[in-house]
Amino acid sequence: MKNKDLLGLGVILIVIGFIHLTPGQKWLDLVQQKGRNGDTIIARNRSWSDLTVFLEVTGSNFNTSHPIPLKAVIAPHTETPILRISPRDNQAWSYRYTYKSYWGNINARPDPILTYDLPYPSGSGFKVIQSYNGSSTHKLGDTYCIDFVMPEGTPVCAAREGTVAMVEDSFNSGGYHERFRDMANFIHIRHADRTTAIYVHLKWRGATVQPGQWVARGQVIGYSGNTGYSGSPHLHFGVFTIVSPFFEGKSFPVKFRTGQGTQSLLREGDTYTAL
Repeated sequence: MKNKDLLGLGVILIVIGFIHLTPGQKWLDLVQQKGRNGDTIIARNRSWSDLTVFLEVTGSNFNTSHPIPLKAVIAPHTETPILRISPRDNQAWSYRYTYKSYWGNINARPDPILTYDLPYPSGSGFKVIQSYNGSSTHKLGDTYCIDFVMPEGTPVCAAREGTVAMVEDSFNSGGYHERFRDMANFIHIRHADRTTAIYVHLKWRGATVQPGQWVARGQVIGYSGNTGYSGSPHLHFGVFTIVSPFFEGKSFPVKFRTGQGTQSLLREGDTYTAL
């Protein structure tokens, strides 16, 4: 078999790491573009969210244009070459690659001076049932998230302006059981600093915005619910760089403007009023 017959032999594509996606839904395509002196891997992002890709390549007798494993951020609705793979010393060569992709930009960092509004209408107040490093589920990737007790149908407001990156509101069930974990309705909003705010457990068909839409701070974006992995109606809120369902994401602490003053920590059991 000639060398050219071995170009790209055994390429395997594995897509994992999307949170709450229905089966078959895909937002990132990796395309192998063959050339006379090697191959180029091109990433196509079909979403309104940044996507972070972690790419691993294995095989024999090949060189890569960047160190492996590779980390790359793909901007919304863009097509970007991320890696060049070429034969080494004119020998027979082969390779295969696997990748994980996550919503968000792993390189993003929140503005430390910025304050967020509470994610509900001005003048209303809701109790915090789980705060940072909460004993129930706020560990690892979800460490800096907040859960607010909130009756179903309560308006949910953008805590900060940005572009709607992802919307899911097709689910109509929930419960405190693993089988509901991937059935939560949610909205993701992408900010100017490329961080992402997530609003989770919304009601069925409870979103009032759509991907690509710009929303203002305080704007109603949907209605709360009890979908997904949830023991009672509440709103789960957090600010992330990347988001995944396997606690491999990265959340950040933020400060909130409240009727009780600017708060760097919302305490479990306390009620906070939105300005």
